[in-house]
Amino acid sequence: MSFFYGFYVTLNGLLLALSLSVNVIENHKMFWGLVDTLAPAYLCLLNRWSRNKLLYWANRLQKKLAQG
Repeated sequence: MSFFYGFYVTLNGLLLALSLSVNVIENHKMFWGLVDTLAPAYLCLLNRWSRNKLLYWANRLQKKLAQG
C-alpha cells in the first residue's frame, strides 16, 4: 500500500501545482483543486485496473533495474 500512497502523493502534487499555476482557471481554483485531488485518489487507491497496472509497471521497472 505504501507504493500506492507514494504514487498518489506524487501525482496529486504535480496536478495541483499545474492547476494552481494556470491563470485560465482563476475563478474556479477550488473546484479544480478538489478534482485534482479526488481523481488521483480514485485511480491510485480505489480503481482495481489502475492498481494492477501500477504494480505491473513497478515490477517491470524493478526487473530492469536489477538487470543493470
